[in-house]
Amino acid sequence: MKATLMIVLLLAVMGAGIYFWGGYQSFDPSQQGRDAKAAIRPGMPYKQVLDAAGDPQDYRVLLRRTRRVEGKEVAFVEPGPSSKFTRDGLDRRVAGGGCPEGFLFTYVFSNSVAFRVSFDDSGDVVAVEDATTMADLLQMKD
Repeated sequence: MKATLMIVLLLAVMGAGIYFWGGYQSFDPSQQGRDAKAAIRPGMPYKQVLDAAGDPQDYRVLLRRTRRVEGKEVAFVEPGPSSKFTRDGLDRRVAGGGCPEGFLFTYVFSNSVAFRVSFDDSGDVVAVEDATTMADLLQMKD
């Protein structure tokens, strides 16, 4: 009984130490996402976006499509399938002209903070817009 109490007490002290001195007390992914979004400006190269917001898990190349609407061919741009993100892979693709319509990153920091960054063919930011989150779906957005 005494040994069990000592083990529980030791685990409690270790947990408190990790929480207070390990940086978990101040960890706020929503604030981190808001700060990253605020740091991104139109015209900024994608490498600066990566430095400000971190590496996304994947990216999507924008593709030009056409569709017949009321007898007329209408051109539009839509995101293609997602590609696994690596800095070297994206560098090669942009340098080789593999993104003629541009590309986009989607960042998800929490259930209430997510945004998309759209880039042109040379890798400069065109727009930053909020992405739909669980908080939007549940109508709990701040």
